[in-house]
Parts: sequence; structure tokens; C-alpha cells
Amino acid sequence: MYWNSMVVETLHNDRIKEATRNRLPVELREARPGVEQSYNPALAWIGERIKDIGSRIVEISGQPEQSLN
Repeated sequence: MYWNSMVVETLHNDRIKEATRNRLPVELREARPGVEQSYNPALAWIGERIKDIGSRIVEISGQPEQSLN
């Protein structure tokens, strides 16, 4: 009996931890209903940093920038 109780309690605690981890992303999506659901602020920030670093590398290398248009 003790073993079953311990297993059930462990599974219950694991589910609570998982639900707590998942709560923040859900709350963020619900707080901004008009924003595209696939938009991820962290990825947008990383993308901007990559773009900035790339521009600096081009400046340092002395190569002229080429337009993609």
C-alpha cells in the first residue's frame, strides 16, 4: 500500500510541476489576444541581435553592403 501511495504522489507532483511550467506561456498568449500566436518575443530579440552582429561584421570586414532587393 505504501509503495502505491508514493508512486501516485510522485506522479501527482510531476503533473503539478508540468502544469506550472506551462501556465506562463498560456497566460502570455491570453494576455495578448490580437498578437499572432506564432510570434515569440525571445526569438524576435535574438533575431535582432543576429542582424546587428552581422551588420558589424560587414563593417569590420570593409566589404560594401549588398541589398537583397
